[in-house]
Amino acid sequence: MDAKTRSHTRLLEPYNEGDTLELICECFGGDPRPRLTWYHENTVIDDSYEQRPDGVTVNTLTFPNIGRQHLNSRLICQASNTNLAAPESKLVILDINLRPLSVQILNKRQPLSADRNYVVECRTVGSRPEALVTWWKGGKQLRRNAKNFSDNNATISTLNLVPMAEDHEKYLVCRAENTKVKMVNAVVEDRWLLNIHYVPIVTLKLGSNLNPSYIKEGDDVYFECSVKANPKSKKLTWYKGVKEIQHNASAGVILSDQSLVLQSVSRSVAGDYSCLSYNNEGSATSNPVSLQVNYVPVCKTVNDGAVYGALKMETVVLQCVVDSSPPPTYFSWFFNSSGEQTEILPSLYTNSGNTSTLRYTPSTDVDFGTILCSAVNAVGKQETPCIYKLVAAAGIPTSLQNCSVVNQSYTLVVECLEGFDGGLPQVFYMEVLELPSLMVRDNITSNHTPTFEIHNWDSRSSYALILYAANAKGRSEEVSLYTVAIRSPDKYTGVSTSIPLSPMLVSLLSIAALLCTGICGVITALYRRHAARRHDIDKHPPSSNALYLHQSVESLSKQDNLNTYCASPKLDYCSQYELKIEGSGEDTDPDIIPCHYDKKSINDFSKLPSPILDSNHHRMFSDRPIVPASASSVSICVVNRGVTARSADIAAARRPEVVTTARKVRESCI
Repeated sequence: MDAKTRSHTRLLEPYNEGDTLELICECFGGDPRPRLTWYHENTVIDDSYEQRPDGVTVNTLTFPNIGRQHLNSRLICQASNTNLAAPESKLVILDINLRPLSVQILNKRQPLSADRNYVVECRTVGSRPEALVTWWKGGKQLRRNAKNFSDNNATISTLNLVPMAEDHEKYLVCRAENTKVKMVNAVVEDRWLLNIHYVPIVTLKLGSNLNPSYIKEGDDVYFECSVKANPKSKKLTWYKGVKEIQHNASAGVILSDQSLVLQSVSRSVAGDYSCLSYNNEGSATSNPVSLQVNYVPVCKTVNDGAVYGALKMETVVLQCVVDSSPPPTYFSWFFNSSGEQTEILPSLYTNSGNTSTLRYTPSTDVDFGTILCSAVNAVGKQETPCIYKLVAAAGIPTSLQNCSVVNQSYTLVVECLEGFDGGLPQVFYMEVLELPSLMVRDNITSNHTPTFEIHNWDSRSSYALILYAANAKGRSEEVSLYTVAIRSPDKYTGVSTSIPLSPMLVSLLSIAALLCTGICGVITALYRRHAARRHDIDKHPPSSNALYLHQSVESLSKQDNLNTYCASPKLDYCSQYELKIEGSGEDTDPDIIPCHYDKKSINDFSKLPSPILDSNHHRMFSDRPIVPASASSVSICVVNRGVTARSADIAAARRPEVVTTARKVRESCI
């Protein structure tokens, strides 16, 4: 039994490494009294015993500092009193809780990048039961993203590590321990010094000797940019807003390692400044630092120096707006007339921020003149005051004159002549109204001249143009112009009423078209056949009695549509020719070369020598001996019609013949 607990069941529980074991072995009875001996395996470790008067023999064993070598060892208590009988014995097998022998981080690697995920493993051996493995970073335990796996007497722990920039040069520790073993060196651990690469951490601040609230024009200002980076920063860039700042010593801009110096600053350098640094991991921009430059007030009124008109006892409202940093503390108004300057009572004006409003009422002629406004802030007094000129007898402007539309294509241009401005500055306006709805399509203002332009003008619509001028007293009378729409021809966009064609209807139409084509072909063939037969009849040689017609030239042209017959002396046959009277309205065949006979009287023909008839040549002749007088005014054109006459028939003619020998007679080209 256990000496401390006097319990038999305690021997069934494991002892911790390093503990001192105290066991009691008792033996009852025996004659002679028995001896009690303790054995470690087969080695006697304690043979001292005590025989009590009550017949109990006791041997107490003290076994100090049990260790890993005693695990599963056998301790035997043996009782014997004679060699004649076998001794009695009890066996105890030692069960010991052991501390871990070693722990190691397996996948140490350098370096690590910030904000990336890494899996780190740690292995420990020698613990009984399995060891408790924990992860620590910078003295703080990492309770999340760690998992433990046991195999025999080894335990493996995995950690999902996402290092941060601030983890650089911190220790990552894997610690293994057996919580049941209470020893000085019961906990073992492995340490890893982290090398974390991260993008630069940039911080910008104004110079430590400067007060941001009291920087005024002419002061020198400098910024300090602090950069923390691993690996080291490669370049530092300065920005004002989004514009990069370049080194310019002549302009008072000086860039050094990690500082920016601005010499003799003005209000134009006010704004937000930042610095940017980058290394192999990336780039980062600092926090913006606003630079506020204080300056004396300056006039910001748009119409500074403008002329205001007023009548006596009429109140004029004047606004004085200044640009000031810091805001003005108070305003002053002055009246200047004939070189004398007097201050206006503060009760006549009110101040609000950067604006002061004066209500001024002139009562006499000397109250008209120049009014000045000046402001003061913490930096100083306004150097140049705001100026307002007040004149008497001001009125509204007169209407615009001679307004006309100069161009009305893609850009509408309207020009006018300005009228009297009423003694005050005037502004010109044009309103564009679409007709007939009178909807306002545009409103144009011109500050200098009454000339207006509208781009991307839609010339397909009609518009009314309302033009007028206005000043502080009011607006002039309106002048109206109208534009006329220039439209292209409208396209019909109604619903189509076309009849859908079915396949059967298309087939019927195709058959009808083919039938019409066949009929036209048959008619054409019959006509050509009839014309060929008629041509053959015309080419048949005529008889001697029928060859020449017994009509006059006049009768031929009127009845048979034939003018005359003539022959060419160069041909072996006589052809039918047409006679054409000059001045007639009929068109000449384009394939015929026209030729004209000379106009001669019948007497001229009678004076010609009688021609000698030749059987190989053909002459023009008439059936009658005398040609009518009207024939003298007739010009004859020769056209070959292909009618053949024999030379014998021509020679047999007995009547006198009329022959023309003019040089203008030409043969037909056909």
